[in-house]
Amino acid sequence: MKTVFGLFQTTVRRFPSRPFLVESGKTWTYADMEQNVLERRQQLHQQGLLPNHRYLYTGYNSVGFVQDMLAVSAHDATFVPVSPDLPVTTVEAIRNLVQPHDKNKNILHLEPPQALPLSLPRGWTNPQDGLSTILFTSGTTSEPKGVLLSHTNLMSNVGMVGKRIPENVVSYEDHSYAFLPWFHSYGLVCELLFLMSRGASLVLPDKKDPRYLLQEMRRSKPTLLFTVPRFLEKVEQVAKRYWFIPDVVKKRAMLGSKLNYISVGGAPINATTLSFYRDRWNIPVFQGYGLTETGPMVSLSSPEDAMDPHLGTSCGSPLDGVFVRVHKSTGELELKSSSVCQGYLGSDNSVWRPPDKFLDDGWFRTGDVMGVHCSDKSSPQRLVFRHRQTGLWKSSTGKFLDPSHIEKTLLGMTGIEQVAIIGNGKPTIKAVLYLSASASSHNSCNIDRMVQNIREHLGSRGFQNHEIPKEIIVVDTPFSVQDNTLSIKQEPKRHVLESMYYNKL
Repeated sequence: MKTVFGLFQTTVRRFPSRPFLVESGKTWTYADMEQNVLERRQQLHQQGLLPNHRYLYTGYNSVGFVQDMLAVSAHDATFVPVSPDLPVTTVEAIRNLVQPHDKNKNILHLEPPQALPLSLPRGWTNPQDGLSTILFTSGTTSEPKGVLLSHTNLMSNVGMVGKRIPENVVSYEDHSYAFLPWFHSYGLVCELLFLMSRGASLVLPDKKDPRYLLQEMRRSKPTLLFTVPRFLEKVEQVAKRYWFIPDVVKKRAMLGSKLNYISVGGAPINATTLSFYRDRWNIPVFQGYGLTETGPMVSLSSPEDAMDPHLGTSCGSPLDGVFVRVHKSTGELELKSSSVCQGYLGSDNSVWRPPDKFLDDGWFRTGDVMGVHCSDKSSPQRLVFRHRQTGLWKSSTGKFLDPSHIEKTLLGMTGIEQVAIIGNGKPTIKAVLYLSASASSHNSCNIDRMVQNIREHLGSRGFQNHEIPKEIIVVDTPFSVQDNTLSIKQEPKRHVLESMYYNKL
């Protein structure tokens, strides 16, 4: 059975002198990193790390992140990466969940240098397939849950992605600008582990401030970019604002001169943004679909699909080894795959498998309503995202609405940088907005005008009266991960914002 460390060693044997990580101008080859990892493994062993211990790592993408992840894997221990931007109370809740027994001992962090000797969670079905990582979901609609991913889950998913994206498309000659967080499954598996399997390299951000993102990207000149739709939408908006500058100049100025492919996931992408990159900038966009619980990738565009304008916003066909079905009455996607997690970490150190997610016949319920299309019998199935099964709201008057669809529509309006729809189960909904500098005058006349513009914008696009916010709240600071109003997927946490603003006078 291959582990994360075993995957790394295979790559080291193939590409020892190739650059692996670039941080603050310094380059580590695969051979350099192997030496660092072996030294770190010895340090952790001396500090008490043993198989099945859990190692909590709080930090951004860095050489240290990769070094510790691989050293922990080499010990057959469990790596638990956590966002450093989470509120202190959330991090403490995660820490208590990960080490539920002895509160006087710290999990290997290391302060002091000792680890809590936990066994695999009770109910773990295959002790030979160890617990590789516990990833915490972003908590967009609720508190984060710890997803239990085994070595087989991760390695099978990396292999599935590799079959869909051949080496003549992504190879050891490629490099990405790795700003997508690795404590999230998409960044960890689809960028870090997949590129590591190819012997490719990753350039790490020097500055964590998003204001410098395009500047650093332009300097690093990535050939690959792994990102989320909101980033692509913002670049598109800026590019269209400077309509008088040739596209080739804008493309190089914003994304560098060597970008060949974009991989996008984490949320649905709209058709106009997809068309902008494919048709105007001639950049293929690989669209994928998946969940943390599914390892994460379920489906992915092929290189040919990425440039096919007839496929619209399809998120590709299921990966080899992923079997899908759609519930006849609800339209919810269900699947089977070797990359589906064993369950969640229960508060009593057990494997928690909610029966509404993990079915008795071995299928996993995604919670997403999907369309499955096939142009003819010889063509592959292609998935099209509709909406979250649990994402629809029902107002107190009994009418349904999709807050995500309303938010994405409003983000197309000039001046709106961020938006969250709040009011789940209430008689009316409200919109919390963060505006651009040019639109951020908060006087009552401007707000009244904004309300009217929003009503007209949504009404002209077919939204019904109950789907149109009756009030808007303009905030002075943007939603952020630090204040718990933004998830690590860069999606607004509506339940947090609703508690803050719905009854605000």
